[in-house]
Amino acid sequence: MNQKRFFDMKTVLSFLASIILLYGALPVFLLEANPANSVYVIGSSSIHGKNMQAGRKAAIANAFLTAVSRVLMEQVPKELIERNFQAINEEILSQADKYILDFNILNESRHGGEYRLMAQVSVFLKKLNDSLAKAGLERDKQKKSRFLLCVAEKGIDDFGYTYWWDGSGDTQDSIAMQSLFQQLTGAGYDVVQPEADIGSPSYPVQLSSSEAVAMATKVGADIVVTGLATAKETSNTMDGAIRSFRGDLNLWFLRSDTGEQIGMSRKVAISADSDAYAGTRKALANAANLGAKDMISQIRTLGIGFSAGEDKIQVVIEGIGGNIANYVKFRNALGNMSGVKSIQLTEMGSDTTTILADYRGNTKALADALLLQSFDTFGINIIEIGISNIRLQLTPK
Repeated sequence: MNQKRFFDMKTVLSFLASIILLYGALPVFLLEANPANSVYVIGSSSIHGKNMQAGRKAAIANAFLTAVSRVLMEQVPKELIERNFQAINEEILSQADKYILDFNILNESRHGGEYRLMAQVSVFLKKLNDSLAKAGLERDKQKKSRFLLCVAEKGIDDFGYTYWWDGSGDTQDSIAMQSLFQQLTGAGYDVVQPEADIGSPSYPVQLSSSEAVAMATKVGADIVVTGLATAKETSNTMDGAIRSFRGDLNLWFLRSDTGEQIGMSRKVAISADSDAYAGTRKALANAANLGAKDMISQIRTLGIGFSAGEDKIQVVIEGIGGNIANYVKFRNALGNMSGVKSIQLTEMGSDTTTILADYRGNTKALADALLLQSFDTFGINIIEIGISNIRLQLTPK
């Protein structure tokens, strides 16, 4: 063992020992490697006196808190976090280190009385999801969209794509499908297990929208995801031993009730490894992780994926002050719209009123329908579309 390697190992062991002293014995799950759930964060802390080590430990703790907070905001609608923030703060954010799966400090620096470091931190999604339920987050009270994943995969040594809808129903070897499944279920969605008998040997690698929707309908899925995942080796190497691999992922997602394509995502990820099999799987997993996060973000922006337990949508109307007649016209129009079963006034203020609408559809569909309404004396400005709420403003003409 050369001196440089020996020094690096001593540094690592010393650092791990300091973390154990700070946080107690490392939990078992911290030893599991799962880079697919990693985020890059900067942790910082003030240095008191000359205690550099204490400042460094505090910066690491700050990085953990930042990572858990970021993943939390990515995985859970902000309305639900706001509603349950006290419980989340007490049960999760106050002990963020419990949800750290793995971490790697990339660089660190001291400037004046501040210590800062950049780290790659992996958050344990399942443990976080379990704690969210215990903290009282009302995810289980919401109806969850069910996903069907139809992503074909081609590894570095494969002659062609492998996929389950050829009648095999086997997804065991698909790293892209496994990564997408983990991300979606970690975000609180349901993913339907593919069944061999809904596929057909006549189905092609790239499914048409009608073929994909037909399978989704058979298993009761609301959204069907089709796509291609491909891995290949690049020309980059390190000392002839470490090789570079590239994972390409193309996703298209459709609604099963209408067949409408509601979004798409194209992601590329690079990995490095001396082993082709391991490097390929890392590249595909990282690309699938990026694609899943992009897809979830798009679906939530559209207001699809979760709907309130009884299809109740909160409509907050601003700009009423001095224009009660406009509000009355809007309320009557809302009550007579197609798909609106009933409306209920829940709060009345000087300039803002809140109505609860029993609507057959999601918030995006209701917002689109409202924009089609025409009024002589005012217009509608949609300010925000949430998972179960719409905020708008009546603007006089």
